[in-house]
Amino acid sequence: MLIPASIQACEPGVLYYFPDNVVMADSDLDQPQFLAVKVAAEVGMEVLDLRDAFESVPGCLLAETHELVARTVVGYLARR
Repeated sequence: MLIPASIQACEPGVLYYFPDNVVMADSDLDQPQFLAVKVAAEVGMEVLDLRDAFESVPGCLLAETHELVARTVVGYLARR
């Protein structure tokens, strides 16, 4: 299961701890998941990437992410 970093799920301005001098346009936010999926495929592991679930929620609702993850995982397992 790939859980997005807060910066992948929220706008930098919402994250009080995110440095103001970092420009996210200079970063490839897909790279961590891309590399993890690549490695998992090489060893035959299935991957559940939760970024789509997080993107379905407007804004940055960090307090609600446990419920979101639970619903997503239950749905994923039910389809298996």
